[in-house]
Amino acid sequence: MTWRTAYALDDFRNETNARWPGRSKASDGTIGDARHQAESTSDHNPFVVVGGRGVVRAMDVTADGIDAAWLAEHMRQLGAAGDPRLRDRGYVIFNRRITTSDFSGWKAYYGSNPHIKHIHVSFGRTAFDNRGGWNISSAPQASHVAHASLTIAGPAVSQALAKDQWNLTDTGFPTANDGVDGPSTQAAARAFQSAAGLTVDGIVGPATRAALRKVPPISQMNARSVQRSLAVDHGWRVEVDGVWGPHSKSILRQFQAEKGLVVDGVFGPATWTALFTRSR
Repeated sequence: MTWRTAYALDDFRNETNARWPGRSKASDGTIGDARHQAESTSDHNPFVVVGGRGVVRAMDVTADGIDAAWLAEHMRQLGAAGDPRLRDRGYVIFNRRITTSDFSGWKAYYGSNPHIKHIHVSFGRTAFDNRGGWNISSAPQASHVAHASLTIAGPAVSQALAKDQWNLTDTGFPTANDGVDGPSTQAAARAFQSAAGLTVDGIVGPATRAALRKVPPISQMNARSVQRSLAVDHGWRVEVDGVWGPHSKSILRQFQAEKGLVVDGVFGPATWTALFTRSR
């Protein structure tokens, strides 16, 4: 199949080149390489077809020779303002961060490529051929700061903390998965620490992290196993279907009450021990 780039992408690239005519293009790219082509839904692939031609809706822009942090944030702001060329599943990735689905902010990005050497811009799936300016001419001069220092304003992001957040959520203590040590994460950590009998300080330190790793989360150990134990080992009437819905949660609360546990419907350490440790 023949392919072309989206018209919105063409306008974006032309304006970027005009603003920084001497910029490096070492990491520039549109059509996907072999790795991207193996991912059928990558926006670098021309899977959207218009008039019999595939359309590539993504571009990588080399960070060297431009103000990369400014450009990434500028595109995010345009998306947040409702630019139809970016909305409907468009996004921006730069320096280990990706825009939220509505472009209202940034969140941690954990793909294999941290996107330090280039900015990735994906245009939306409906208005990608709309023509118009991108207001890039007002951008600052090229940055001469090292790649690792090209940061987007915002709270510090920790990939290690993001993993802890996933573990908290999967263990039954939901929190944001953004790598930021904010109120949501601290509240979830305190709740888990209380359930696990740890010092309640809201800090995911070594003791809390070790306790999290000892508790198999429902999503990882399979809801069916929990349901089977409730039904077979403890005699509760619950369907073993692998769906952790309202009825399963209600049965878990009743089980907690029977065992003299805190009745919160949360699959914490004490509940796990009571559920899977059988009397001999």
